[in-house]
Amino acid sequence: MHQPEVREGNRHDIFIQLLNLDEARSNKIPQSVFDYEIRKGQWILLMLYMTDMKPLSYMIPTVVFKSPNDIFLNNEQKTMFRHLSNWEIKVFRNAIPELSRFALDNVNEL
Repeated sequence: MHQPEVREGNRHDIFIQLLNLDEARSNKIPQSVFDYEIRKGQWILLMLYMTDMKPLSYMIPTVVFKSPNDIFLNNEQKTMFRHLSNWEIKVFRNAIPELSRFALDNVNEL
């Protein structure tokens, strides 16, 4: 019987986050979801929705948290409180151009 070839490096971890813009303007992702590590192949599918608005979807690689800015924050805690560490995505008017780079329609490959 023929066994299929198994290739390393084809795995992608995707964490789905919903953000209701009627209620909040940021979303926190526990770093424990990704074992506290930022690696290639880790993605956050951020879906924004609001009353009278078509939902928007963004595929954001976790590597953006290696260089935090006003939109992508790394709220890493000391060892004792590591379980509280999170990555945060803030959504505001001036963040839209940066976020649009990650629009699901613009993602060519994982």
